[in-house]
Amino acid sequence: MEIACAHVSQRRGETLLTRALATAALDGEQVVIAGASDGTLRVWGFPDVLKTSPDPDNFLFPWTLREITVSRLPASIGAVAMVEMDGRTLVLAAVDRWLRLADPVSGDLVGLPLSGHTDSITTISTGVVRGRPVAVTGSTDGTVCAWPLDGGLQIDPVIVRRLPAAVNAAALTSDDRLAVGFGADVAVLAANRKMT
Repeated sequence: MEIACAHVSQRRGETLLTRALATAALDGEQVVIAGASDGTLRVWGFPDVLKTSPDPDNFLFPWTLREITVSRLPASIGAVAMVEMDGRTLVLAAVDRWLRLADPVSGDLVGLPLSGHTDSITTISTGVVRGRPVAVTGSTDGTVCAWPLDGGLQIDPVIVRRLPAAVNAAALTSDDRLAVGFGADVAVLAANRKMT
C-alpha cells in the first residue's frame, strides 16, 4: 500500500497551531477544514494523488493541498464541522464560547455569532437525531448543547445535559445516542425530545 502525504507550509511570520480538523465533500470535491489557534479558518482541497505526480524533490510531503478559502475569526478555533443549512453547505466553527458559520467557498462569515455556552467550546459533532439534522457541542463549562440545523440561521440551542467536568469530546451515533467524554469519564446519553 502506498501512503500519500500532503502538507501545507505556514506562511512567513505565521505562528498558528492547528487545533481542529474536519473533512467533507464540497461540490463533489473532498476538502479538509482546519481551525487554528490564531483564529484562522482554512478550507483546502485534497490533492488527487491518483491523477497527479508527486514532487520528486520533496520526499516527506510530495503533494500540496490547494487552498480554497481563508477566514479570520476573532479568537482561537476549538472545533470545526461542515453542515447543511437552508440548502447551503457551511462551515461551523467553535470560536471561544460561540459558534460561527462561514461560507466555505467565499470565506465570508454568515449570520451573527451563536451563543449557548458560558465557556470555550471544545467539540462539535453533527448528525441526524429523530430525523432532524443537529450539531451537538461540548464545552469546558460542562454543558452539552444541541443545535437544530433545519430552522434557518437563527438557531437557539438546547442544553442537553450539565456534566460535572469539562466536555472534551462528543460523537453522535446512528441510533440517536450521544457519547460524551468529560473529565476522565465517558457517558452515553439517549436523545430526548428536548434535543429536537
